[in-house]
Amino acid sequence: MWPVAGPFREARLYAVSTGGTVLVVDRLGGVLERYSLTDVEVQALRAVVDGAMTARGALVTEAQADVVSEPARGAFTRNQMLLAAWLYGPALAAQTNNGESAAAIYLLTVGTTYFVVTSIANRTTVTRIQNDLATDGALRGAAFANGLYAVVGPEEPYGKVSALVTFGGALGGSVLGFRRARGLTDAEGKAAKSASTYSALTMAGLMGIAGITDSSSYRATTAATIGSGIAGYILGPKYPKRSAYTITAGDINMLWVGSALGLGTAFTPLVGNRDINEQVRWAAFTAGILGGAYVADRVWVRPYDHTQGDVAQIWLGTLAGGLMGGAVVMLADPNATITLGLVTAGGILGTIGGHYMTRPARARPRFTRQARRDESESRVTFEFTPAGAVLAATGVRGRHGLLTLRF
Repeated sequence: MWPVAGPFREARLYAVSTGGTVLVVDRLGGVLERYSLTDVEVQALRAVVDGAMTARGALVTEAQADVVSEPARGAFTRNQMLLAAWLYGPALAAQTNNGESAAAIYLLTVGTTYFVVTSIANRTTVTRIQNDLATDGALRGAAFANGLYAVVGPEEPYGKVSALVTFGGALGGSVLGFRRARGLTDAEGKAAKSASTYSALTMAGLMGIAGITDSSSYRATTAATIGSGIAGYILGPKYPKRSAYTITAGDINMLWVGSALGLGTAFTPLVGNRDINEQVRWAAFTAGILGGAYVADRVWVRPYDHTQGDVAQIWLGTLAGGLMGGAVVMLADPNATITLGLVTAGGILGTIGGHYMTRPARARPRFTRQARRDESESRVTFEFTPAGAVLAATGVRGRHGLLTLRF
């Protein structure tokens, strides 16, 4: 019943407007082959597939790293309704001092959101990553807008203006996230969010290392953090696009497992020492975040293609290992340093065990050798120098390299 011979990446069955169906096969080399099928052939093929799924169970998998995200109209409507109830509605209701008017504005906003969002979803295909970035964009946009208001606004912001800034930032961020995600894969969308967060945290860490954390410099700190977050959001999709190995959405989430373990490792020798100055703590924070992500990229992301379900299981393994380390703490009653060390060590062992038991798929090469060489010549790379951060944190005079950008 199956008309295709040889290996292929995926096959999709399309209905033709003039009648009949066409099976479109995507070969591994990127060539699309089309096979016309009669109604009788389609029914016979369906019967074979249904019988196999009944006998063996449905195949549970995830979209390939280079396939645009799947439709998610219902989830998009649901998330926007939740944002309206939690963010849009309260921000608009805060514009009036009358309780009844505020309640009416709130209910009207939530109700109107349903019809507006459903109308948008009916006119266009909403992918899963569009829904994801639209939701994330509302939260990130509200935070960025309030940060900018803190930079350029008065020392004591006016309540109604702050609420209006929150509404404008959330709505604008949701629209921009929705449009930004158009044509992106799940991995590219996840990379945009993660790169934005990593960039903002790194900038905050560098400002802390430099000692720019007092109240008099909060405007400069906020502006720099917001700017780096926006830059990471724009450049983030280049990571899975230009990488010489496949990057899935699960791989992006796996980086955060490494960062969590990196933070625990970096702070273990510092947690019990109150004499450590703030610069050293900020250096440990930055090194833990970036170092953990780097190790995760080398150890887990490069060799494997994780699904998001895989990473959820691995996170549970990390939590289970940390709890087991905590059990040892309860029996031994050690100091703070040993406590964090045992919990972190348990988390690392739990992650390794969870990864082994999850058995994610092995990564497949993405480019030929020549293509990989050409791609690496134009790839944007970042390199953090922990030694420079330590020298700067300890007050050694001179120029210390912290972050290198190559493009």
